Amino acid sequence: MMLTFFFMDKRQKQVPCYSSTTANEALEFLTAMIGLKDPAGYMVYEVFKKIHPKTKKEEVVERSLLYNEILSDSLAKFYQFEQAFNEISKGEAEAKAYFLVKRKLFLNARALSDNRVENLLMFHQISPEIASGELSADFEEICDLSGISLQLKHGDFQPGRDHDHFEFMPDHVFHQRGTAEWKEDIDRSYKELKGVDQDELRAKYLQICKQLTFYGYKMIPAKHSSTWNMPSDIYLGIAQAGVFFLSSKTKEAFYSFSYLEILTHTSSPTTLLLGFDSGDEIELLTSHGDEAISLILDYKYLEFQENKNVH
Repeated sequence: MMLTFFFMDKRQKQVPCYSSTTANEALEFLTAMIGLKDPAGYMVYEVFKKIHPKTKKEEVVERSLLYNEILSDSLAKFYQFEQAFNEISKGEAEAKAYFLVKRKLFLNARALSDNRVENLLMFHQISPEIASGELSADFEEICDLSGISLQLKHGDFQPGRDHDHFEFMPDHVFHQRGTAEWKEDIDRSYKELKGVDQDELRAKYLQICKQLTFYGYKMIPAKHSSTWNMPSDIYLGIAQAGVFFLSSKTKEAFYSFSYLEILTHTSSPTTLLLGFDSGDEIELLTSHGDEAISLILDYKYLEFQENKNVH
């Protein structure tokens, strides 16, 4: 059978799969097909999406597959999800499920790739995080990134042509400066990019993003009621460097742990319980427990392998 896989730049590829084909086998075929030189860190995701046509609101749940998971098992889940939801919604909403290929692990995150395909995929994966504010940037960086995005969408700056200056910036920073000030600085950045081709623009965009403090982190919102000295609302930041307990407002780090310090991890649909080699443990309220554990296991394996090679 032919299965369709989507990428972050909205392209899609079909590959032949059998009843025993694993996620890793499909991934190797797909990354070679599109010319991705180094697929390390990429994974196939299951995506379950609910779409409300009237409000245009989308609810999305993603789950990364393990390398040895069988794709046909996912197809059965896709069919059950779509059938059950579409029957319940009675046409007022729609359900879709599909495979998505994107970067899961950010390895050597600060290095800029010389592979055009890698930069194209990463631009489409990171730019929504900038626009939503999930990946924080300062005023100057936001203006430069917005200018690049406008050049990519509209081409060279044209005096008098109307464009939405704020399309690519997070809503929560808009009130922190005057409208005229934002427009002036974004246009200044935009004008400087005259004649720059799209590959170079995406490389410039990623070069700025890769210098941001939390580039390469997966930010998982959570709550806790423990005695740990930090606010009740936090982010659990997961990256190659370790696991970090961060302020949900300022992203100040309260605690950090290497992966080898994490001894136990269990989750339910609403909780995540982590235990550490110090004997401490903490229960977090989050709907992303499975995702957190999946990242912890993958990064932990890499850390274990690195330590093993050193010794």
